[in-house]
Amino acid sequence: MDRASLLKAVSGLPTEDDDSWTVPEAVLAAVSNSNILHMLGQFVDIVQKVGVSNFLVVAIDQRTADFLKGKNCAHYVRKLRTRTGSTDNHATSGLKFKILVDFLSVGTSVLLSDGDVIWLQVAFPSLHGSLV
Repeated sequence: MDRASLLKAVSGLPTEDDDSWTVPEAVLAAVSNSNILHMLGQFVDIVQKVGVSNFLVVAIDQRTADFLKGKNCAHYVRKLRTRTGSTDNHATSGLKFKILVDFLSVGTSVLLSDGDVIWLQVAFPSLHGSLV
């Protein structure tokens, strides 16, 4: 998959040509399943209030994707299962690296965030030199 195709697969993400992107070749991403929808909702609300336009959540199940659509949050559906089929947070965390490859392999820098992080401001301007 090329970069344009991957970014088009992200539902609700502004195009890179949109002036709202803080750093054109980078995204703030979180990975989640439906086990933590309440916490994910709070996380999304905070990131949206801060104003990170190039933010998305990688939903690893359809229930999470539907939840994100209802919150008007950009998301990418990447249905993955652990080898054991477990959906606990530790097992799900191990899937992040498979997902990162999707973005990194097409030249998109990723600032990966956990859902229990509180964003107080857009971090990209401070990190820009490290991202490109």
